Amino acid sequence: MKKLIMILFALTLMITIAEAQETGIWLQSVNSGSQSWAFYPYNPPSYGQMSAVNTGTDYFTMDPGTSTMRKIIVHNHGSVATDVTLEVSGLPADWNVKITPIIRNINPVTTFPAHGTGSATSHQGYGSIVVTLPPGAQAGSYEYTIKATSPLGTSTLKDKINIGGGQTTPTPTATPTATPAPTSTPTPTPTSTPTPTPTATPTPTPTPIPSGNLIKDGGFDSGLDRTYWKGTKLSNYRNDQVVADQKAAHSGKYGIVGVKDDYSRMVAPVPYGGNGFTFSAWFYVAPEEDAIPYSWGTGYRGTSIWAGVTDLDVNADFLDDINHYCVVGYNNRSADSQIAYHRGLNYRGFKKVGTGWYKGVITYDGKTLIFRQYDNSGNLVGEAQISETGFTPRSIVVNAGSTHHYIDDLYYTTW
Repeated sequence: MKKLIMILFALTLMITIAEAQETGIWLQSVNSGSQSWAFYPYNPPSYGQMSAVNTGTDYFTMDPGTSTMRKIIVHNHGSVATDVTLEVSGLPADWNVKITPIIRNINPVTTFPAHGTGSATSHQGYGSIVVTLPPGAQAGSYEYTIKATSPLGTSTLKDKINIGGGQTTPTPTATPTATPAPTSTPTPTPTSTPTPTPTATPTPTPTPIPSGNLIKDGGFDSGLDRTYWKGTKLSNYRNDQVVADQKAAHSGKYGIVGVKDDYSRMVAPVPYGGNGFTFSAWFYVAPEEDAIPYSWGTGYRGTSIWAGVTDLDVNADFLDDINHYCVVGYNNRSADSQIAYHRGLNYRGFKKVGTGWYKGVITYDGKTLIFRQYDNSGNLVGEAQISETGFTPRSIVVNAGSTHHYIDDLYYTTW
């Protein structure tokens, strides 16, 4: 009997796993990934406080009239790329709720990972939900459901909004006693005074933007200046894990490399002339190194490397918001070991490449962002264009958390 129960249990488990694989998509759960999922109070450009690791909006107690933001990650476990629509239910109709409506063209996963453990090969799409409470929101706990739907199937997850304070009853205003209007006193006609002729104020001369490379020691020939390159503020994106090393040099003395295979981001300020910019960087990639098995418990060899610009200031509360990134580089996690570009949530790979140096270039004329990648011989590997107006770069952002991929020779100029 005991043996029969064990067999039935095994069959049930196999069916459950098979159904999960056939479903095709998975909304990553809050207790996975060792990351914060929500921010409060959310008032861009301030993101407020991050929730504790592996918690969402349920971590906070909100005040009426404030906002919170929660990120959403969708994994495609199918065998083909897919679009995913997102919707939220369960919250009062008078609340202001905004959710990313659709995540387009999420690449398929190459191997099916165990739920809740993450995967270096798990191809992902990113979205968010922003909830703004009305001033009269009632105190309490409100559970809501996020649902992801694609031709491959559906996935749901739940979280909560907790509200303190609640709605207050307005104090009645007493009706004032009417006061008789005073008798008007005639106002004497003033004597006119000649108007003085204004003195012309000279128009200030705008400060010219310097020409040439505006990144301080973009080739890292003097090492890594940590007074110039600042770490971003999320705890698992640390610039102290990036070092200058001779082995990472494309030219000159040094390039930069990670001391371990983990996220490591850093930023430095740059000006903007108002009419456009050019950014470029050299990347050394070694795709064969990425084949080492992945494990959340022991680290991984699969970190992507990239560099570019962000419209966030170096002192912004949440420099790690990819919605603000405009970068090029190499992505072996969600773009399957491809030279790639990234504008906000729009992340696309150009093609798989072999070991060697590649140059990424971003140009902007105030209307169109153009991303290009070249091999070491100057051959164009990939190109993409995105129409966009009003983008204002404020910082260079670099992700260099890899022991076997390198970055060197950063360049930025503007006009």
